[in-house]
Amino acid sequence: MVIYNLARCGGFGKGLLTALDKSSGEEIWRLELPNYSWSSPVDVYTKDGDGYLILCDSSGRMYLIDGLTGWVLDNIDLGANVEGSPAVFENMAVVGTRGQKIFGIIIR
Repeated sequence: MVIYNLARCGGFGKGLLTALDKSSGEEIWRLELPNYSWSSPVDVYTKDGDGYLILCDSSGRMYLIDGLTGWVLDNIDLGANVEGSPAVFENMAVVGTRGQKIFGIIIR
């Protein structure tokens, strides 16, 4: 599976996250987002091997997404545009916003 993030797809302010089969190129799932994202999603895994994506967008939302289904499991408002990808270490995602704030989010 290959994940692509497309900014300003489906409208000027909108975004699209899609998963493609790396052999056939067929779409596995798609997630239409209300706001675009300039950053790449970050993949994180549980000890059992379950995969999740963390994606931040231009409105300041951080999403936790199921990697197999594309379902949004949770999201939080960081208050300002996020242009970079989060850095992840163990169960902590760290990201900065255009509002000059740095957040450390515990992943559960």
